[in-house]
This record gives sequence, structure tokens and C-alpha cells, in this order.
Amino acid sequence: MTFIFFWALSYKCTSTKCRMINANMFKSRFLALAFTILFSLFSSVKIYAQAPANDDFANAISFTFDANGEFETNPAQYTTIGATADGARPAKWGQGPNQSVWFKFIATTNEVNILLDIDGASGTMGRPLLALYENITSDLASAIYRGSSSDIGLSNDALNIGQTYYISVDNAAGQSSYQGSFTLKVADQVTHDYKSAAIPLTFDANEEYHSLPAEFTTQIGTPDEIKGDTWPDGPNQNVWFKFTPHRQTRCPLG
Repeated sequence: MTFIFFWALSYKCTSTKCRMINANMFKSRFLALAFTILFSLFSSVKIYAQAPANDDFANAISFTFDANGEFETNPAQYTTIGATADGARPAKWGQGPNQSVWFKFIATTNEVNILLDIDGASGTMGRPLLALYENITSDLASAIYRGSSSDIGLSNDALNIGQTYYISVDNAAGQSSYQGSFTLKVADQVTHDYKSAAIPLTFDANEEYHSLPAEFTTQIGTPDEIKGDTWPDGPNQNVWFKFTPHRQTRCPLG
């Protein structure tokens, strides 16, 4: 911190006008000195964002499922801004934890599907990380970003009914802009991420099926089953569909 002092040469001043001039000079220099000190103090103070209420594992926000077996936060309701690292590093992350925040729930079925939504009005977070924990040192499933602003999700079908499980939401390290808000969506049933929950397809009168444009996504996918014969790698983020053929014919997909 730097202090600047003003020194004025004293001289004999007897007239009223002279005394007024000196008083004004003293006032101006005093205000300048006060401003300099305050500016120095302000410049030396670092401003930190307040940590979220669920920054720590011990303060995980508890939620319950509704009658449809679902839970969803308000859009962009929660944030990682100001959060600190907590918990063991999940297997798939390869980094972190960095700015983790926590949620918890009691399993009502053996299944759970979790979606971390950061697209559009749903959040501002970049490079999201997501994990499901049994306790602070043991994760059951995890997911890592595939793009800077892409949603990610995970599923698990081996929960114990009545047991408490924890969800960690985090972001990649490297840039403060990765910290931000998000929307969390949880359901007590796995989706077509799992083969057992494959979406059934129904053929029309022309024996065809067409999904709506961009109706489905692999962003919620996690790897399961074996790699396809002609796939160069994987499975990576596969999702599942199923159909019953109306007649024996060559499948146009293969």
C-alpha cells in the first residue's frame, strides 16, 4: 500500500483572504490524500464469490421424487461459482474435483437416470462433470463433457432401495468461465441408455419408421454391451431401440 503525503511551505499569512486560500488548499489536499488511501485499500482487496450452500458433501441438498418418479430443479437454479473441491475423483473424470456441489436422494427403485442440463436457458456452465456416489470416497458412475456446452447424463440400475446416494456436479478446471449455473433432472428409471429400456419402434402403414428431427441424443449415453462388428471403437455413449419385424426381410440398416 502506498501513502502520499503533501507538504506545504508555511509562510506568514494575516489577511482573511489569505487564510481562506490556505484553508481551501488544505481541504483539497486532505481530500486528495483520503481518496488515495481509500483507493489503495480497495485495490488490495480481492473479492470472492460466496460458496454455494451445497458446496460440501456434508451439506448436500436433499430431494425426493414426485408421483411420476422424477425430480427437476428450476432452470439454472444452482451453480458451481464459488464452490470448492470435495470428494474422491470419479473414474472417468481424469481431473478434479474442482468446484463440486452436492445433492442426495433415497433410492425408491433399483434404477436412476441423471441429466445435467446446461443448454440455453438451462445454464451457463462450461465443460460439465457429473458423478453418482455411494459415499464420498466411492463413485458408482460418472460422466465427462464431450463439448464445452453440451448436456451430459448417466444411469445406474444397481441401487439398493432405501439407501442414500449422492450426486456431484462439477466443471473442468482451467478457466473461471467454466463455472456457472445448471439444471438437474433425475428420474428413478433408467432410459434407453440401457438395453433393458430400449425404446420400441412402431412401423407405419408403409412399414417404415422415422423419428422426429433431432428427437434423440447420445449425450445421456453410457457404454454397455459389446462393440459392433464394424465399429472402430466403443461402445462409448450408445443408446438403444428395439422393433419387431412384420415379415422376414432384409434389414435396411445393415
